[in-house]
Amino acid sequence: MRENLRVGVVNFQAAWGNIPENLARIQRICQKAKEQGAEMVVFPEVAVSGYSILEQGAMQKNAAEQIPGACSQKLCQIAKELELYLAVGLPERDGKTGDIYNSLLAVSPMGVDAVYRKIHPFGHEALWCKKGQAPAIWQTPWGKIGLGICYDTYQFPELIRYYASQGCRLYLNSTAQAGSQNTPEAAERFRQYYLSTIEAASLSNEIFIASSNLAGEEKGAHFGGASLVIGPVLRKEGFGEDPYCKIYAGGLENQQVGVVVAEIDLRLAVRSIYQNNPITGEPDYRPALYRNWQEKGNGIEG
Repeated sequence: MRENLRVGVVNFQAAWGNIPENLARIQRICQKAKEQGAEMVVFPEVAVSGYSILEQGAMQKNAAEQIPGACSQKLCQIAKELELYLAVGLPERDGKTGDIYNSLLAVSPMGVDAVYRKIHPFGHEALWCKKGQAPAIWQTPWGKIGLGICYDTYQFPELIRYYASQGCRLYLNSTAQAGSQNTPEAAERFRQYYLSTIEAASLSNEIFIASSNLAGEEKGAHFGGASLVIGPVLRKEGFGEDPYCKIYAGGLENQQVGVVVAEIDLRLAVRSIYQNNPITGEPDYRPALYRNWQEKGNGIEG
């Protein structure tokens, strides 16, 4: 298993409903990422079609394609030609039921590897997409990688925790997080919802997170960019002054359309709460206990 990964995250501005143009933009950015040494590139939520906070979903329904289909085949072609691993958001139509999902497609030079369907559609998204029913782990030369989309990441920590408990050392967040940074108040709101939740997830699970966001104006909304790679750092033994995690590339100041690339050492993703505690001989993480609380309501009342 490979331990060092050069991963790129993209601030992407989509052309609303113009799939050929968006695929061309994806290809150009992948070429730039390859020139920077990237081995994997992460794109935002529905990068293939575009995202609107207010639009009622007619475009997404029309744009949705089956996998495999013309869109996924083009992405596989890009991955093969550039020898890249890609994660790209797109609307997906189920070939059997016709249901539409807000999906994240993971492809490698060998073809389609995994498809994650957003488990928690946000707000108006429920007008055009069904709820996904399962997590998706991408098996790669760097080991297991967890896949998630936007609202899944910020409001539902159970998903990332599941991935980390299953051995994932990297989580990919494909997002369409709107928010202006033009005033101090707006910038703080964006920071709290976007960066704080990602930082907390990386810190509490001791894993890397690569987050890719839309950027610029689209259908009356401003998307904040700030795509980033965050994760654990090498720390000295004991309780020193070293940080628990850091931003390896990107961040709040990264607001322009483009790609940034970080090299990460996945061995730093130790996921300690899921390992046997040297004192007790068992993990500190206790999922059976938490499940019992939920199923039977066996909480302790004050």
